[in-house]
Amino acid sequence: AATTCGTPRASSDPGAWRMLKQILVVCWGLCVALCAWGQDSLHVALRETVHRIDVQVSDMYGKTETKPVVITVFRPVGDDPAPLLILNHGRAAQPLRHLPLRQRYVEQAKYFVAKGFVVMVPTRIGYGETYGAIDPEDSDACRNTQLHAKDVAVFKQIMAVHDFATTQPYVDTRKWVVAG
Repeated sequence: AATTCGTPRASSDPGAWRMLKQILVVCWGLCVALCAWGQDSLHVALRETVHRIDVQVSDMYGKTETKPVVITVFRPVGDDPAPLLILNHGRAAQPLRHLPLRQRYVEQAKYFVAKGFVVMVPTRIGYGETYGAIDPEDSDACRNTQLHAKDVAVFKQIMAVHDFATTQPYVDTRKWVVAG
């Protein structure tokens, strides 16, 4: 590559660009792998477990699919039933919706578990490992906003998490709250 005042100029060599793209792809892959690797270790002190429940959702175009909602569960010490807190994530920009593969919110969970809650953090359909198949939360916000399908999909997933919680002996689902 030629230099101007000690600063390299961009090369017009297509081979150099191809190699740079390959290096960037490898770096991106390593970043994704490291993020996924860090997700595999469970927080023992918070009694973290991971579950998957299938939920059927529809998008605003009427496309319907059944996909897993990944639920990260954090529990207080003891086996007595505790109140439930469902902690929802927000909506990231599209290129980032596949990361992380599983929502956790460890610091927030730590706070609520210390207050005596069982914390369930769902990774809703269209995010993490289910990104790309269907996006039930797309509301066409930039053109002709349609919120009904999104609202129904989010509600169905929250209620499915609550239904799952009713099957767990360590949760008192008569006392529950949704946050996020």
